[in-house]
Amino acid sequence: METLLGLLIIAGLIVIVVGAILFFIDYAKKNSKKVSLIVLSGGLVLILIGIVGNIGIQNHQAKIAAQEKAEQVQLAKKKNAKFTTYATSFVSTFNDTWNDTVKLNNKTDKSWSSAIESDSESFDVNKTIEKVESDNSNLILGITTNQDQLNKDIKNLKANNTGKYDIKKYETANNKIQAYANFVVNPSGSYNEYGSKTTDLNSAVTTAADAFSE
Repeated sequence: METLLGLLIIAGLIVIVVGAILFFIDYAKKNSKKVSLIVLSGGLVLILIGIVGNIGIQNHQAKIAAQEKAEQVQLAKKKNAKFTTYATSFVSTFNDTWNDTVKLNNKTDKSWSSAIESDSESFDVNKTIEKVESDNSNLILGITTNQDQLNKDIKNLKANNTGKYDIKKYETANNKIQAYANFVVNPSGSYNEYGSKTTDLNSAVTTAADAFSE
């Protein structure tokens, strides 16, 4: 449309030039200037149509741009509101998962240590772990359920991330608590190795959790 209006303006200029030439010829010959004036008028009309049309298009485009910007602002507000909701959910579930994981870790450590002390020669680590899992099945189910919820919250945070909030601290916290929970739910290695690794994993979760208050 803009191209067509641009062509109208160019055509109008050409018509005006032709009309001007005819006008001066008629003037020189003292002929009637009616035709040349009509041609000049036609050129002016074409130019006016082109100019007014372009102004109309520019105004329309400006309105569309303003409307789109307003819609983007509203969308960003809605996303930011959802982000804070999911962030609140994440932190709450994160703390629950952390507390339950620490609880399970303490139970595993205590059971493992007691089994070794009671009969170090016939100690069977696999049987000890199986008993811990059996005795704490509900606690483990709660941890794994929360792990799934944390992943869902992270997915929702990503979907509503506008850049206003720091999503990285939630992703880091999720990675750390997932690693800690996975290891405690599925322990491996010797008793000393287990204790050393859970200490490191819990420390990493603590560091990640500190970022929530920043």
